[in-house]
Amino acid sequence: MPLVKKATVSGTPPEGDLKHRLKTKMKKKKDYLVNAEPIGKLFAQVSEAHFQSAVDPSFRPFVHAYFERQVCQSDTSRSAANPHWKDNFVFDVTNLESHLKLKIYNGQKAKENEMCGAEILILDLQDEKQRTESHELTGRYPGSLSITWRFENLVKKEEPEETDTREVIGTFQFSVVSAQNLKPRTGGGPRNPVAFLNYSGQKFESPVCKETLNPEWNFSVVLFSCP
Repeated sequence: MPLVKKATVSGTPPEGDLKHRLKTKMKKKKDYLVNAEPIGKLFAQVSEAHFQSAVDPSFRPFVHAYFERQVCQSDTSRSAANPHWKDNFVFDVTNLESHLKLKIYNGQKAKENEMCGAEILILDLQDEKQRTESHELTGRYPGSLSITWRFENLVKKEEPEETDTREVIGTFQFSVVSAQNLKPRTGGGPRNPVAFLNYSGQKFESPVCKETLNPEWNFSVVLFSCP
């Protein structure tokens, strides 16, 4: 069974590295992504890579995947020329416009001088269809990269309200005007009478007339008749 790897938030780069400090400064504008509630999940699997030129036989490639300050790393492939991987990556999605960045490294440590290929993918996170795509790989070893990915939306979609589209062929108006000489309470005394109207399984209730045996409701109900 393929190993599923949950992405973790990438660590803070060294303070002395100007390039990383500039990246960190830019990312501060998007700090809301870190604390934002996920609206979906991105499932991705980088299956294989093909290089256009010969590579060092000792080359042991692995994939680093970056998405919204989260990072996943694949296992190391034993094939240098046409590496294959079976790792499944899972990322939290907080912004539908985010990009997936993939890098291939040689060895076990992801250092910039050991990077052998890179690609930035612009994903269409609008539907939940699974897609398998091939993308151009640039860098020290140019070639192509195959990836299968799927977006899962965690936001519940509101179901449209059902509306009655039947044609109205008529109306009924029922009125409850008043009552007189109602029976008093046990032991004497007025009541708080209420009128109820039942029609075709529908029940309607009038306002309460307090402390009286001769209530006047002047209560009306209009119903529409449909075929």
